[in-house]
Amino acid sequence: MHTNTKGGSSETEQNALAVKPQGAPSGRRAVTMVTPVANDPSTRRNSVGARSLLPAPASASTVVVASDSMPTPRRRCWGILLTLAALAGCDNVSWGGADIQIVPPPPPQREVAPAPAELPGFGLPSGPVLFHLVRQGTRALVVPVAEVRGDSLLALRPPAGVDRAAYRTRFRATVFPVGSRLVVYRRGARVGTVQVQDSAAPTPCGLPTAVGALTVVAAAANEPEFLAFREGLEPPIRGLFAAPPITPTLRTYAPIVAERLVLQHGLPRPRSWQAAQRDLQAIDLRPGGHPEMAATFLVGDRLAPGPADPDGYSVFFLADYDPARGYVPIYAEVTDDRRQPKRVLRLVDGLDWDGRPGLELLLQVFTRRSAGYAALSQRRGRWQRIWEDPGCSGPAVALPSVATPSSAPPAPRR
Repeated sequence: MHTNTKGGSSETEQNALAVKPQGAPSGRRAVTMVTPVANDPSTRRNSVGARSLLPAPASASTVVVASDSMPTPRRRCWGILLTLAALAGCDNVSWGGADIQIVPPPPPQREVAPAPAELPGFGLPSGPVLFHLVRQGTRALVVPVAEVRGDSLLALRPPAGVDRAAYRTRFRATVFPVGSRLVVYRRGARVGTVQVQDSAAPTPCGLPTAVGALTVVAAAANEPEFLAFREGLEPPIRGLFAAPPITPTLRTYAPIVAERLVLQHGLPRPRSWQAAQRDLQAIDLRPGGHPEMAATFLVGDRLAPGPADPDGYSVFFLADYDPARGYVPIYAEVTDDRRQPKRVLRLVDGLDWDGRPGLELLLQVFTRRSAGYAALSQRRGRWQRIWEDPGCSGPAVALPSVATPSSAPPAPRR
């Protein structure tokens, strides 16, 4: 017999344990009743739609009653109330010819977070994993970057002696299985989710990748790439997404800052600053005022693994606006291919993934043989590199369309 509270009334603390039987009994029968735990508020037990007493919720006890002679309705109600009041201290109760057996509830079912390594020495991450997402139309390529451990990052690699195919299978099933959801971020704000659908080609380091359905807010509809964490393991980040635009001021100052760095390192100016500028992004590293910028300039090189021109070079910088001097670099790396191995940097995105004040920045790093990632953070008032994974030999993750000026920038001031 199922009994619901209907007809405009609602469950209260006074009637929450009351059951009003209807109809006449017919012989011996077992009656199963679900009794909410005494300290479970009725407001939490009430749910949208019909409230059935079966099946039992995780916070309720199931009472089975078998009886040859059922009391009158009034005696039956009092008997049930008295019996229920004694349930906390009894497992089996006999009353008025009725045998009452208390069946403990099943343990509550909770969503299980991704587990650490299930096999000793298998080398799976035990903490949250940072992902790089590259838009592919309405889908996104999902690439694991690193494990977040406190205020640092740990590279992801199959341990020595572990089969790469077995590692990828276990990694994918544990960290981002098909059907799982990732929380998507852009410029330090949550902008949507991606649901993992299919596996994709592994990275040169043997890490699995995937493709998923991407859903983002309208303001981020044109963003080419994102950062992400598995849902349930994401950092507690609040705030609305607002992408700072690439203003004429940024376009004017980007080649000026690049030229200063080029001349400081004794390098020749490029024939065309427009051709040398391969990436220009605006980013808010601190609220208010002019946005900061990140830019990559290349001569005789490209944003991909492979050889560079022997006379080429690369320039990467972050620049902040100074009212007296305009944009000035706050972090820079200049690589002269005549004297140093190839090293090309490009900003991916920024996110506060370690809980410290301010954003951390994820960069892509391209060398002659590999593509990897690096991270920048402001420590003790200075921007510095806090982590780098040089990657492994092989093809790099496909790059999104990078931001470039719609028109040629003005010639730098001499």
